[in-house]
Amino acid sequence: MNKADAVIVYDLLFKRLLNWDIALACNNPRGRIDGRSKESRASALLLRDLVANMPTFDNLVAAIRKDQDPADLWPEPFRETVRFRLCHMVPRAINEPLSEESKSHGRAWPDFIQRYAKPATCADHPPFPPPSHGMQEFSRRRRQSKISAAKGVA
Repeated sequence: MNKADAVIVYDLLFKRLLNWDIALACNNPRGRIDGRSKESRASALLLRDLVANMPTFDNLVAAIRKDQDPADLWPEPFRETVRFRLCHMVPRAINEPLSEESKSHGRAWPDFIQRYAKPATCADHPPFPPPSHGMQEFSRRRRQSKISAAKGVA
């Protein structure tokens, strides 16, 4: 695969990581992102972990050019999630880069990208892996700073 095509796959991967987060966060009775919902908080935490553990642009593009699975560049617990999100369309058309609605905004995708167009629902998404140690530490520090601020201690 040439570099231009690999960058297109990278672009799709990045959009799918973000847009699956939106679709899963909206997977609640209200059908909207609500930061108070369990689904929204869990999805946001997973997205932070996926981005924090994301390989560099150059490493991802090099792997795609060699026809290697880019998900293999993430730590083990995240590989199934990344693989799923790359290969499956986001169930909300407004958030799916390959949907007709997105195509009407001017983005034309090459034909080879259709191999990444398997249909899926939110229920098909693999179970969320446990948060990484770094994300657990981040969440702990964040909770502590909120408690300190609530007590008036800066």
